Amino acid sequence: MADGQIEFGSDITSTAELSDEMALQSIRWRTSADRKLVAAAKAGDRSRFAGALRKGLGSHSKSAHKSNVTPTLLQSLWSRHAFDDNGSTGEVCSFLMDLNRQLRSSKSEAKQTAAISRIVKRALKTGGPDAEDPIGLLGWMSVLAELGSRLDDDLLIRLWRRTLDASILCSQRQGTGTEEPIDRSLLIRGEIPWRGGLLFADVRHAGQMRKAGRSYLRNELEALTDGDGTPHARTLHRLPLTLAAFVRSADAGEKSGKSLWDAESAERFEQLIERVAAMCLDDGRTALSNGASFSPASLMKTASRLAGLRKQVPAAQRVHAFLDDSPMSNRVKHAKVGLRKKAQRFDEETSPSSQSDWAELACLRNNWLSGS
Repeated sequence: MADGQIEFGSDITSTAELSDEMALQSIRWRTSADRKLVAAAKAGDRSRFAGALRKGLGSHSKSAHKSNVTPTLLQSLWSRHAFDDNGSTGEVCSFLMDLNRQLRSSKSEAKQTAAISRIVKRALKTGGPDAEDPIGLLGWMSVLAELGSRLDDDLLIRLWRRTLDASILCSQRQGTGTEEPIDRSLLIRGEIPWRGGLLFADVRHAGQMRKAGRSYLRNELEALTDGDGTPHARTLHRLPLTLAAFVRSADAGEKSGKSLWDAESAERFEQLIERVAAMCLDDGRTALSNGASFSPASLMKTASRLAGLRKQVPAAQRVHAFLDDSPMSNRVKHAKVGLRKKAQRFDEETSPSSQSDWAELACLRNNWLSGS
């Protein structure tokens, strides 16, 4: 690898053979990159670089305690069944759950941080970010964004470098030549470039990666839905997995202050969530899907919030009444499912029923009540 070629779009295979100092000095930065970060990298000063990096990551981790039903750290688990599990995805899922348990523990912050560092160090030793494991890579991106500021200099730089390497390599992935499920394409060609561009915003060409991922997600949202947000029937069997890519991407954009949607796509996303809410059971699972979603009710609640559904909208009320399957809950809270004696009438605009010739789909639900 030639010196000074670590950037998005470069043809690197790995920088593992480089020392931290050499790797930092080989990175190409955006002209608008943080000056302290760039100066430390060019000097090969690991301590200063880690300090500047930690400040930047703090803007991500401060958002970790907002009202997401599923913690950002665990959102990649919504897609844990998107790919055939070769063992590595399962290991990453267990690793993320271990970290989440530490965050929820009653330990002091110092003891929490020490435990988190041990878990991350052990996981990096046996595995780590891998461009061939997109779900695992998403998980590691979340670890870096949410917990990176709590790691010591050596561990933080190691995690940052390996996640950057995997993100660059994943962005180079070509299609397999066979038709892939829509949710996989969304994840590889849309979400990972978008998330990588946000997380490594100071690295050269990160902006192009972010914009390419954003364009792909917007275009696919339009291609997969009718004008009223009805998803095409061909997406139903993997709809939770498809929805997960959109929801995580929108959430990452909100936390970074970079909106995923423009006005038109934001409206389409809101309409999609309303239509999907009408197709859900009381536990958040969608009709005719394979049900392979981690915390489906939490996925829908997060989607409803990000879509900006007002509380008085019937779809939002229905989603709010779903069973609580959040990993943050100590017990499952059941929604009240008793039906009213007389079902409320809805006008055409707020009716849960819909029909789309283009989408080859009709939803015949006649009310928004739980248990219906």
